[in-house]
Parts: sequence; structure tokens; C-alpha cells
Amino acid sequence: MKNPALINCWFIIILILVSLSRIPPAYAEKVRNGNELALNYATNNTAGKIALIKSVAGVFHTFRYLKVTEIKTNAPRDGVVTLTAVEPSSDIMVRITLNTPLSLEIVKSLQTGECVSCKGRINNSGAAQTNLLVLDPAVINHKDREAPKLTKELLREIDKSAY
Repeated sequence: MKNPALINCWFIIILILVSLSRIPPAYAEKVRNGNELALNYATNNTAGKIALIKSVAGVFHTFRYLKVTEIKTNAPRDGVVTLTAVEPSSDIMVRITLNTPLSLEIVKSLQTGECVSCKGRINNSGAAQTNLLVLDPAVINHKDREAPKLTKELLREIDKSAY
């Protein structure tokens, strides 16, 4: 007679494998280049800008080389910091709403005139403005340089905490 514990063990393993095979695979959301979006936004007419914003509303974008022009605390709600920055290739204003602890820690040492790299969802839910993109919610990755490096760029050169 076969060992009943061994049969039960194999039954449990088969049951687990069947259960796991029925779970759909997880997909990460694609991250798009926000600097290219800003450039496309700047070169469109008003109707094109409205259509572009509608097509990317709620989509995750990454921006680099944003020069901070204004820092507001507790705006538009308590515990939130709002940065206004300029995207260099298109001169489009980008309003960044931050509320995560890591981003708020980076903002403490940030001054106007410095550049940041951030990512967030496009959220232009207010009145249609022709030269403003809104990232809400957003996260600051790190302080950034003002322009791309002409040679190969290493993450350690930008973010000193990177390994």
C-alpha cells in the first residue's frame, strides 16, 4: 500500500499549480516620456492641445530637466507641496503636486532654479490652459541636471544614493 501522506502531498501540489495557472499575468503600466509630450503639446494648436490632453489624461509620464520656478506648501490642500517648473525644450509650465514622504523630503532641500526629475499622472481636470501640464499625483525621483549629458549618463552621477 502506498503512503497516504505522499499521495496527499502530491494532491496539494497539483491543486496549487492548477490554482496558480488560473491567475492572469500581471503587467506593469508603460511609462511614457513627458518631455516629448510637452514638446508635442507646445507644437499643437489649441484644438490639438485639448485632444492631446484628453488622450493622455491619467497616463503615467516621466519628466526630466524640469527647472523649478515656484514652490508652494499646503496648496491645493494641507500636507501637499506644489511645484511649478518649466520644461526646457518646449517652455511648457508643469505643475507638480507632491504628497509622498520621500518627495517631501527632497523638496525640503530644493530651491527655485534647481532642476528635478519626476513622474506622475497627467491630470488637467481644470480649465483648459494652453501652456500648462498638471501632474497629480506625482513623485520626485531626484534632483536633476539642467540638460542631458553629451556622453553616457550614469545614475550614480545624478542620484548619489543609487548603487
